[in-house]
Amino acid sequence: MVFNFEKLEIDYLSFTPEEIIQKQKIPDEMTLDELKKYASEQLNAGTDPTRIEIEYHSRIAFAFASFVVIMFGLTISANKRKGGTAIQFGINVLLTFVYLVFMKISQAFGKNGVFNPLLTAWLANIVFFIAGILNLIRIKK
Repeated sequence: MVFNFEKLEIDYLSFTPEEIIQKQKIPDEMTLDELKKYASEQLNAGTDPTRIEIEYHSRIAFAFASFVVIMFGLTISANKRKGGTAIQFGINVLLTFVYLVFMKISQAFGKNGVFNPLLTAWLANIVFFIAGILNLIRIKK
């Protein structure tokens, strides 16, 4: 026997189709608001939301990565060295990779519970920003 219907009301379920769709999303696919809500749901459920909080804060911190890397790179490029522009460009590319590796290592420490999620996300920016300021001060002398 087949029943045709446009809409089927099921009153005994305690969840909606939207909640099922939301639960199937992985944190990489979520917006910042969804991540924050998901982290609070994980905390309320009694699970550790550290990984989600790190993802949330890392997205915000990564927006400032370009500024930090450029500031650090400009201070190195402003210093005239032998070898010319190609060497300075190579050094800046290498430092960008070092920055990204440092960011991933700090995230690994945070996910293992060594660092606070906020510190984990911002540690690379803080370290390279301070190094850039120190380089800027050194170049001015």
